[in-house]
Amino acid sequence: MDKHIYFLIKIFDEDKHAEMFLDGILHSKKLSYFRKLYDEAEGNRGDRHEGVISWYKAEELIIEINGVTLKDVVGNVSMKMNSHDNVNIFCLYASYQTENFELTQENIPKLIEQLKISESCLGLGRKAVIVTNVQEFMNRVLNKADQQQLNLRAGLIEYYDPKIFSGKFTDDDAIFKKRIEFSHQKEYRFAFYPNNISDDAINLDIGNIRDIAFKMEANEINNEIKISKIAQ
Repeated sequence: MDKHIYFLIKIFDEDKHAEMFLDGILHSKKLSYFRKLYDEAEGNRGDRHEGVISWYKAEELIIEINGVTLKDVVGNVSMKMNSHDNVNIFCLYASYQTENFELTQENIPKLIEQLKISESCLGLGRKAVIVTNVQEFMNRVLNKADQQQLNLRAGLIEYYDPKIFSGKFTDDDAIFKKRIEFSHQKEYRFAFYPNNISDDAINLDIGNIRDIAFKMEANEINNEIKISKIAQ
């Protein structure tokens, strides 16, 4: 189903970082940062399998070392591209319907439940910025990237089940694929491709976004989602 994004959410540990985002600064770290980041809980910020271009079950491969074929290999075999380490990414939580159903007055509660942010994501910080005009926000990012001649791809992350999936992704699509244990993040990702190779994050300044976004306490988001009626 085509996913309609109702609003975007960015969660921050510190209020000053939320204010920086409201000022229009998109602080975008390298993909390598998230590959190396260690999280105690599975499926949070860190993901050592970020940007894999292939994911195969070991039993589907013939693996040889110096002419000797390995037997009884278990687990999964994945491959990554080092060039992806240089991609800068900026991620937000996208609030969209996870099921395709007719929107009626009776199933408003069902829609509200699907728009709520997961508890795991709420635990990532105290402050949240809600982007209410999604298309305008995307336009501003795209326009600024174009002005700076910065190559950009953007879109929703697609999630795969590593216990079932076996195959490969295209080089570009790999950055927009993640294992299903991250599906609670409902991530929308901007991927910036800088011209120079470095380990540095980039700060893309799209200008003040307070006309299309506001700040609130992260733990209050779900209680404040309300739909009073279906517009005619």
